[in-house]
Amino acid sequence: MIQTARMNAAASGGALRPAWSSARSPGALRRAVPAGFGRGARLVARAAFDEASKSQAQAQQVNWGPATVIENRAESADGSLRTLVLSVEDNQALMSGRSFTARKRAPRWIDGYTAPGQFIAMRPTGDEPAPQHLGPSTAHRQHVPIATSPYESRSRSAQLDAAIVEVLVDRHMTDAARGPDARLADLGPGGLVEVAGELRGAGFASLLAADVSLSDALENGWPLLIIGAGARGAAPIRAAMEWAPLQAHAGSHPVHAYLVSESPARAPYLKNWEEWRESGAVVNPLYTEQYNYDEGVWDDVGLPADLQKLPSAETRHLYSMLKTALFGGEKGLEGCLGCPPYNAAVLLAGVPGPVAAQLQHRLVAAGVQRERIMFCEFF
Repeated sequence: MIQTARMNAAASGGALRPAWSSARSPGALRRAVPAGFGRGARLVARAAFDEASKSQAQAQQVNWGPATVIENRAESADGSLRTLVLSVEDNQALMSGRSFTARKRAPRWIDGYTAPGQFIAMRPTGDEPAPQHLGPSTAHRQHVPIATSPYESRSRSAQLDAAIVEVLVDRHMTDAARGPDARLADLGPGGLVEVAGELRGAGFASLLAADVSLSDALENGWPLLIIGAGARGAAPIRAAMEWAPLQAHAGSHPVHAYLVSESPARAPYLKNWEEWRESGAVVNPLYTEQYNYDEGVWDDVGLPADLQKLPSAETRHLYSMLKTALFGGEKGLEGCLGCPPYNAAVLLAGVPGPVAAQLQHRLVAAGVQRERIMFCEFF
């Protein structure tokens, strides 16, 4: 299996999907796949980890370039979630020759954005690399998902010496180990940030099959179940939902999106939901503060087995709400999807690793093919 994974990696440009090529230590990469995902996922991931360890020193040398905030707007009713519109320096150098007038000397930065679910590494100007004692996860938390579709980003950048992209940041994310969101959220027009010279990730892709991606799901006409949690999940989900191929797909195939927020006031992209519904998608908001979860009901009999595997009341709350929404109906998951689960593909974004692992087990038990469960991030 490991040799097959390496062959698939070579065929796809030298890297398995998702972004195992990002600047993280091999040890941290091994921890990226929770034990709950099973031995198969860990074996496939280990092949990528081995490749990553060979170039660890080079991967740690991130080339940072300037980007300017050109707009900072509220994306939730309470103003805590902010969309930053960034102008990333992306000068298109040209060279001339006898047989041509002008040709690009090298690909543009924006040319690396090819699929929803890709990330950029971003930090406030002047930040130093994360201290060693914080561990490599801090560098990962500087990865911010792009919130605009590849087509929209390229169209807005076509005639400019800059790439225009949008990212979603959270003023409430203040813990140092979770990245610079709070500082970024306060930047106004003209504010400066630094962006890594290469985009991260390959978009939504399977942990188990390097040749299964969102593009493959659309080409094969698979019904889609899309689950996004919090600001980190909302941004790549928006990029996918506003991607022209997915909108065309939604017109003739089932697309069901479940978007988790703390409350209606904290829900991002409310104004976009109607557009997504008009394309044919079913959008289902889920609010954790409105879901009645009380662990006290289990005092006499103990927590169910699946909840026992989750590390905190917060993760048990989220998992219980998703389990009820997806499997609690009269026809279970099939009623939720409108088709047999075996035919569907699943996109997950922003769901904490332990919850994602338990949710994956539940989806597979309900009939979803394991390799069709796709992620766009590490855990």
